[in-house]
Amino acid sequence: MDVNSSKHFFDLKAYAKAQAKVHSKQGMPVIKKVTKGEKSESATLTNLNWEQELEPIAESDLNRPSWKLHYDVDTTQTEDAYTITYTSNKEDLVVKRIVISLRKADYYCTSLSIEKSSTNFLYTSWQKIYYTDNGQLNIYGNLNMHNWINNNYATELTVVNTSEIQ
Repeated sequence: MDVNSSKHFFDLKAYAKAQAKVHSKQGMPVIKKVTKGEKSESATLTNLNWEQELEPIAESDLNRPSWKLHYDVDTTQTEDAYTITYTSNKEDLVVKRIVISLRKADYYCTSLSIEKSSTNFLYTSWQKIYYTDNGQLNIYGNLNMHNWINNNYATELTVVNTSEIQ
């Protein structure tokens, strides 16, 4: 992913699409665990729709013309990596914060986290997304319709490295 492209912010749509393509091509089995409230289900899948699973990342893309001035950017570096943090400076934006880790050598995104929240007269919601390029995806969230409905949910994906299975 080239951070020097014509996009103002890191292009999460392109990143999610590229990652979906990589994981689909690899075809590794994935353990998918879905939790809603107190109920959890888990399954090992071999034909996961990665584009669909990574859609919450693509939907969090900040490259909207009207958002250009509404995110503060902070970059830190270590010997091997850069960390870019985008923080909303406007309260009503759903995407509150994104933290992206890039390898210094090639600007390749190795991990990211996204924090979202929204409040209006109907509901309050929050969502946290964690992703690493090895296919680990965790999405945690809550939807509260002003004490009428209160749903906690989670989706956790873990790629199973078949070379480790003996």
